[in-house]
Amino acid sequence: MACFEECGCTCYEWPGDAVFDSAIERETRINITLRGLVETHPGWYSEGADGIANNDVTWIGLRNVPGVYVLWQQADYCSEHNADHLRAFYVGKAGKNIEARLKVHQGKKQINDILSTQVSIWQGPNRLAKYIEQLLLDSFSFPLNGYETGGTLPLCHHILPAAWN
Repeated sequence: MACFEECGCTCYEWPGDAVFDSAIERETRINITLRGLVETHPGWYSEGADGIANNDVTWIGLRNVPGVYVLWQQADYCSEHNADHLRAFYVGKAGKNIEARLKVHQGKKQINDILSTQVSIWQGPNRLAKYIEQLLLDSFSFPLNGYETGGTLPLCHHILPAAWN
């Protein structure tokens, strides 16, 4: 039985990994797995005016970092597995303007009403980042991505409470 009815996820089981990992292995020589990308967590920011006033995005330290980033919402908690359930809501290509893009997301995307928005990032060259971003969009559903979305699987992550804070 799934821990979370909205997406059908069970804590610490990631059926979407096989789709992503097999495509990466088959199509490229990039040494990355979906879990490796998801678990690389440089920080978080608060939404809206409070986060902007606190300069939350800047302290993450991602200025000029190339790669792919994923924005997460804390969606729920599973008492059976003592796990916070995070849901991916946006994927984007990082680079010299990532800090500016995150500031725009902070003010306009409104991923979380109260909680912080978590950030995962895979660091790598621009050309590979474009491929990885498109593979994620082709495989998974990102509710706040408006273009080039075709994926239907939810991208979820499960962590111990406060593990990323």
